[in-house]
Amino acid sequence: MIVDFFLFDIEYKSAKLHTLPIKGGVMWEIEIISERQNKDKLQFILRNIEDCIQKTKAVTSIMGDERRIYFSIGVGDNGELELKSRLRLALCDVFCLEFKYEFLQENLNFDYQDETTQILEKLCTYFDRETERVMVLSMLELSAPKIDIDSFYQFRLRGLRQKWKEFCDLINENISTIRKGENTQDFVQFLLGGINNMCQSVILDLSEKCLVYKDEVSGFDVLEEINPSKKNMVLVKLVELNPQKIAIKNVGKYRELIDFLKSIFKNRICFLSKY
Repeated sequence: MIVDFFLFDIEYKSAKLHTLPIKGGVMWEIEIISERQNKDKLQFILRNIEDCIQKTKAVTSIMGDERRIYFSIGVGDNGELELKSRLRLALCDVFCLEFKYEFLQENLNFDYQDETTQILEKLCTYFDRETERVMVLSMLELSAPKIDIDSFYQFRLRGLRQKWKEFCDLINENISTIRKGENTQDFVQFLLGGINNMCQSVILDLSEKCLVYKDEVSGFDVLEEINPSKKNMVLVKLVELNPQKIAIKNVGKYRELIDFLKSIFKNRICFLSKY
């Protein structure tokens, strides 16, 4: 597993990927650089392309020094287009989700940390995601032999960070109103309205601990494992998909989770077995 490298301290001082002959074409190479303190962002990228790395039989190398981690990847020309496409999307999401969430936590002045605050932070992270992805993807050509994700974030994405700052300022100016009773629920519904529907419906099977839905792009059914005991993890996945309908099977002992989801998704919730 690619991400298993991060279980260990990386002590290499050099980060060169030696070009290897690949049957079927010339190798396309790129080096992804991350500050050591942001290694979780690099992990996020690798988790999202790991299956593609295996499928395209790419060659990888990971090294580092006191400050940075270097992940290098090379693939033959018959796998270049697929890997480059997946890498662009993974890089895009690390900026639009991981970096954004961190930015919001630093700039949103919620009065106190509670479950509602965590919900609002997650919803704000996904709010207007598709517009922001288009903006970031337009700058991610991957034509250079390396990309430093921290420098890209600091310098290339200044305009996006300014957009986030204005969004945070607007919320902060109205935080006392947002926190009042039904206003919080109205704000939640407003944020959900700014998140694209990634699928029409999902089945949340609590006994099998999984989500089942049809991918709108590929047309294939997707099954993802979930842990019903971790409400926020279930919420994040449902917010990411933002389905029009959430059909729930086998409620069992998870009534608290259901009440939690009903408070957010309201009339989107239905049941496939007796509640």
